[in-house]
Amino acid sequence: MRTKLKQEVARAANRIAKVLEDAQIKLGNVASDILGVSGRLMLHALMQGETDEKVLSQMAKGQLKKKKAELRQALRGSVRDHHRFQLRLLLQLVENLEEQIFQLDLRIAQYLEPYEETVQRLDGIPGVDRVGAAIILAEIGPTVEPWEEARKLACWACLCPGNRISANKRQSGRMRKGNRWLRGAFCQMAWTATRKKGSYFKTQFRRLARRRGNKRAVMATPLERRLAADFRERLPAESRITPP
Repeated sequence: MRTKLKQEVARAANRIAKVLEDAQIKLGNVASDILGVSGRLMLHALMQGETDEKVLSQMAKGQLKKKKAELRQALRGSVRDHHRFQLRLLLQLVENLEEQIFQLDLRIAQYLEPYEETVQRLDGIPGVDRVGAAIILAEIGPTVEPWEEARKLACWACLCPGNRISANKRQSGRMRKGNRWLRGAFCQMAWTATRKKGSYFKTQFRRLARRRGNKRAVMATPLERRLAADFRERLPAESRITPP
């Protein structure tokens, strides 16, 4: 449910960007997140009728302060009443969704209390945060005893290449769909892990991406298998599985 609500927030953010584009406001070209602190201040000001790009650019916070010249140019548009109406509805939708996500986070935190040690171990894996740890525990469970080794866990989650062979000829390496929630979480973790400086994941990703492309490189072994192996290493000793 939390994942679905996060997807709804992303859709609403895209719709807000589309309304701004219709008003010739190019905020998304300068700010990486139009729903960040700076973006929300500017959006609320636009809804209240403020159209002076100089005033709007002064609302920039953090690193966005260095881009005030670009902001003034991006915020020069024609915002009409129906744009303000749409922005108001969409921002209310985003705030309602974020409140529901907050309530879910509180509920998830209650369920994680008995497994706090395991969560902290998982949180030490590159790319894994507390939300990712919660997804792992929800889909795999607090122990990995059903799987004898890390590669079998990766295979069960369909995070390994297909192995369709006939007459000693490989016909397809397409991956199966598997558990959509676990697969999505592991892919997101892999993307994050490839951005950690000086890490094995980043080096391996760049090596594979040159030949196979970014998406194939993320899904390629051993990124997810290494995550599964790290998961094994950080579990309590009585529930570990043997390495691949």
